[in-house]
Amino acid sequence: MKKIDRLMAWATFLSGIFIVGSSLRMNRFVRQRLEQSGKSQYTPRVALMVPCKDVDPDFIENMQMLLRQDYPHYEVIFMTVSPEDPCHRHLKDCVASAQVPARIVFGGFSRCLYPLQKFDSD
Repeated sequence: MKKIDRLMAWATFLSGIFIVGSSLRMNRFVRQRLEQSGKSQYTPRVALMVPCKDVDPDFIENMQMLLRQDYPHYEVIFMTVSPEDPCHRHLKDCVASAQVPARIVFGGFSRCLYPLQKFDSD
């Protein structure tokens, strides 16, 4: 093996060790900071917007999990196309039994103002 190849191999090996060591130090630092700070007092308001269409087998369970989050200043906004959507009936039941502020809004259908243009391939 040439001398330059050995030097490059050692340089690569040592830089890898440096990166792993730095990652471990950063991990330790972050853990210490989290332990020192305890639970953060910063809790900004959150509005979770959930677009819904049709119903899948786990739909109700998934929506109820969103409504059981333990967070202050938290609300859920379910969005669907219209009251005729099959998910609307289930969403009404979920919102009625919700432990957090929740509501349903209807978006309707959108129109494309600028239709896609086809480009000729040369």
